[in-house]
Amino acid sequence: MLLGVDGNSDFDGLHSRKHNDEVQFYAFDMLVADGKDIRKLPLTMRKTNLARLLARRVDGIFISD
Repeated sequence: MLLGVDGNSDFDGLHSRKHNDEVQFYAFDMLVADGKDIRKLPLTMRKTNLARLLARRVDGIFISD
């Protein structure tokens, strides 16, 4: 979420892409892998899969604890 000067969400600013270098995405779970539903796996396994997937991630994508 991009925050404006007043601290409120600025979705128009996010969509404009003028702040791309400031945007950060936090991933906390992985529900599908290779087109397969993995929601029945334990959260620890899903987080491990997520960490592997994002090991070669682009800047601005982080894994949330």
